[in-house]
Amino acid sequence: MRYHPGTAIEKARFLLELDPLRSWFFYSLWYKDDRAPKGGVAGTYYEFGVGWGNSMRRYFQALQDFCRYKGRDLSQFHAFGFDSFQGLPPKAAPQDDHWSWTEGGMSTDQATVLRKVFRGTGLQTRVHLELVPGYFEKSLTPALRDRLAKTPPSIVTIDVDYYSSTKTVLEWLRPILPSGTLFYFDDIWSFHGHPKKGEIAAIREFNAQEKGWLVPFPKLSTTSMLDRTFIYAREEFEFGSDRGTSAPRPPASLP
Repeated sequence: MRYHPGTAIEKARFLLELDPLRSWFFYSLWYKDDRAPKGGVAGTYYEFGVGWGNSMRRYFQALQDFCRYKGRDLSQFHAFGFDSFQGLPPKAAPQDDHWSWTEGGMSTDQATVLRKVFRGTGLQTRVHLELVPGYFEKSLTPALRDRLAKTPPSIVTIDVDYYSSTKTVLEWLRPILPSGTLFYFDDIWSFHGHPKKGEIAAIREFNAQEKGWLVPFPKLSTTSMLDRTFIYAREEFEFGSDRGTSAPRPPASLP
């Protein structure tokens, strides 16, 4: 007999067993909604490295579940997907050099992504999704960032494989990142924790600038998400009675 979960928590636990990433999105939306200003929403989703659309599809599935159980309006949410839609670029640094990543790998096109993301969901006309094509060095412009500053990210997925691409993304995002932004780093263990390669190296360098920090956030780390979940804190923490004071320093060690 198939189990049909009733409550939101039962639903999340059920999804956890079947699809950990979809469950992670569900928990993250719930976490952000609980901390949103009165009358606010759980925020905007940014995904860097859309690939074939698998993660984006899971986000929208989780968003649909979340809105159903929380009574939120889907039309209030925005999502942005950033990808070359030409596959991986050439490796730009020694820290990118992983045997399984090759130029042009994981190439797809926007139409294919949209079909996969929305197949069978009926969400096409109910949500706001914008795909931003191009290699990040050219597509992530100051003008685009200024435009998106009105809808800063609340949840971010970084699935760009390379150290160099991760570094480009993080530096571009920094000026518009609010404290409390949740990050999921898909490829963080590609180099088995090597501190000078891949996404870990980019995170360490980002934190070393002392302008804000990405801190491991086990509160939302389910079994397979463990150590892929981070939360951002600005140097000038901007909420409540802490406005204008320095954010707590993160632990010295990272994965």
